[in-house]
Amino acid sequence: MYIGRGAVKRHVVFLCWLLCCLAVICPAYPAAAQTETSVAVAAKIYTLEDCFDLALTRRPEVQAASKQTEADQYGYESAKKVNFPQFEAEYNPSLFGTTQGDGDTRFAPVRSRVAVTQPVYTWGKNSNTISNAEKTVQSSTAAEEEEKLNLRLAVTDEFYDTMNYQELLNVLKEIIAEMEDQLTKVQGFFETGKLSKMDVLEVTQYLERQKRDYRQTEGDLEVALRQLRLSIGFPQNSPSGFADVEPSPPGEFPPFAESIRIAQKWNPTLRQLEINHDVIGGQIEIQKAETRPQVEAYAAYQPQTVFLDQREDEFDTRDIYEIGIKVEWLFFDWGLNSNLVKKLRSLQNKNDFDLKASSLDLEKRLENIYYKLQTIRQVEPMLASEKKRAKEELELSKERYFAGKASYVEVNQVLRDYKDVETMIVKNKTDLLRFWVEFNLLLGLR
Repeated sequence: MYIGRGAVKRHVVFLCWLLCCLAVICPAYPAAAQTETSVAVAAKIYTLEDCFDLALTRRPEVQAASKQTEADQYGYESAKKVNFPQFEAEYNPSLFGTTQGDGDTRFAPVRSRVAVTQPVYTWGKNSNTISNAEKTVQSSTAAEEEEKLNLRLAVTDEFYDTMNYQELLNVLKEIIAEMEDQLTKVQGFFETGKLSKMDVLEVTQYLERQKRDYRQTEGDLEVALRQLRLSIGFPQNSPSGFADVEPSPPGEFPPFAESIRIAQKWNPTLRQLEINHDVIGGQIEIQKAETRPQVEAYAAYQPQTVFLDQREDEFDTRDIYEIGIKVEWLFFDWGLNSNLVKKLRSLQNKNDFDLKASSLDLEKRLENIYYKLQTIRQVEPMLASEKKRAKEELELSKERYFAGKASYVEVNQVLRDYKDVETMIVKNKTDLLRFWVEFNLLLGLR
């Protein structure tokens, strides 16, 4: 087959254009893929409020409590209808018949019936049923708030455990860097004969101890992170970080008595128990009404079929109307109802004792947090002064050691004191924020 020069030229131009496109696209592709990957694995930083939001939307116990409130709301909507007229209709499509003297059976359709009943007086049974259903919704709402509060408190503890370990790692990094610098200097003095091999071994030993503490703290941080991710329903392998942006507490806290009053008024556990007291009281009244006459009015209509001729298939339909008052009275039940009332009274008494116990537990917990906050705030300036003094002593002890006027035991002890002060400052800082958040949560202020 013959191919002209024009066709060959066009093919060559097309191939050159295609190769140029590939040359531009292919080198850019890895860079684009690399950028996309780095964005995909970039760690997102979550604050405490972010953790609260994630936990409240993902934890199953909160969702279960929400569904319980929803179910009780439907129950309340149903209970509101107990005083409404109740309509009934009956129709049976089967046939009935009578056997005649000639052996034949005469059939006619079965009658149907329509009726309406209206409660007239139930000795408070229906009104207590409605009231109890409404209070049950309030109790479920309080229980849902209790789940949210407990979850927030747990997340707060785990969040600040994480913050504490992260800060401790920074302290240990600083000390390890200091020790490595000292080891370099000690080895230099050892090579010039100014220090002994024992000095090198002592510095090396202390450095290894700090590195061991660092690895242990890394393990504690990993456990704290796993616990926190589990609490907020987050994948364990997710590249995420956590950072604290909480404002510092004010210098003065509200009086303790006022804090207790606010907490007891708001606390969902106490509210739920108070509502449950009324719910059980309503159940008692409902149970007592069971042994009293229940009065209701009714009206009914039914067409009735009547045979006109027993020998022929002749029948007629007559309209029957009924209007009346119905009274039901359970006047003897072998003590069953009275025992149920006694059982409910015992449960109500138990609920009251649970309310007192929960109130005392809340007061104890709030008191513990309140006075810890006061103590931490008082200790803050003392620790700052201690840190400054420990830093000066550390520099002085190093000068004395390298001048041959002190042993490394002195440097070691001063460095250990400096580390202890730094550790206490980190714990004091995280505890201050931890307890301040918990204090506000218990008072319903966030």
